[in-house]
Amino acid sequence: MAQAQWGAPTTPSPAPNFVWMGQWVPCDHPLAINVGLGCVSTPPASQVLTTAPDADEPPPAPTHDEWAETEAYSGVGARVPVLVKSANPDRWFEKGARYIAPYADFRMTILDRVRLSDGNWAWIGQVTQSGGTPPRGTILSFPVYGDRGIWLTEAEFTRAVQVNTGRR
Repeated sequence: MAQAQWGAPTTPSPAPNFVWMGQWVPCDHPLAINVGLGCVSTPPASQVLTTAPDADEPPPAPTHDEWAETEAYSGVGARVPVLVKSANPDRWFEKGARYIAPYADFRMTILDRVRLSDGNWAWIGQVTQSGGTPPRGTILSFPVYGDRGIWLTEAEFTRAVQVNTGRR
């Protein structure tokens, strides 16, 4: 099943205890265990990921955008605002949806929503096409109510291409 879902390995295993999930991961990694490829039945407590059962939901959606500051550097260090949680549900990821980051021709599919061991909720996505780094097969995570940023749905990307065709 894993071979069909993630394709054949593109590089040799870095060690005997690694399994292929579109990229090599240790067999005791929570993602490997959750899909039945693990070499142990329970991941270390510090790495527990659980898929979100219907009865266990993330906290209520934000009613307004939540902002914070982060450090940015473009020649001079500066504090810049960053959108931590979006109140706009059209800007959240969705399970099973495919997204495109057009700046380098990246594509990603959201696999599931999980609760991390620290109690925070996240979307887990896998890079399905890569224009560089991270490579195809890489697993990414995003805050459950975080804004998608540059990631466009396939429909949004198609509309953008149609609107901008011939505008060079």
